[in-house]
Amino acid sequence: MQNPITTPSGFFDRVVAPDVADLKANVHDVRRAFHAAISLHQLPEWIFKANLTQYGDLSKYRESLYARRPDLKIIRDLASNAKHFPPERANKMSIGTSAGPALSLPNTTFCGPTQDQVLAKDEQGESQWVVPVILEAFDFWSKEMAQYQN
Repeated sequence: MQNPITTPSGFFDRVVAPDVADLKANVHDVRRAFHAAISLHQLPEWIFKANLTQYGDLSKYRESLYARRPDLKIIRDLASNAKHFPPERANKMSIGTSAGPALSLPNTTFCGPTQDQVLAKDEQGESQWVVPVILEAFDFWSKEMAQYQN
């Protein structure tokens, strides 16, 4: 086997970053949003199982991340909805594509006013634009990975 992925930084560089780049280039694609959310959500497991944290249990490590970055819970929910339908331990969401003037949101400069973008809606009717959440999580992990280089 050539070039196996065996480290968290390898997983980040060769799986997470390409998944997020694919989504950023195709903000309307639900499949790409699912892939980006799943790979971002799996990253803490790679870090934990490589013994790169002080936590003795993966759930405690994840909780520490959620305390620092509550939006990572949205990534968890997106990943869970993609992998397990209906999810048992996450908010159930309907995830699809929407378009219209409402997409001209602040801090979403890559989206024009009528550009399609992935939208998630929970059971209470609350909606969340998926791409900005994924990009913010990716920015967080881009900075965070500096301490996990191995």
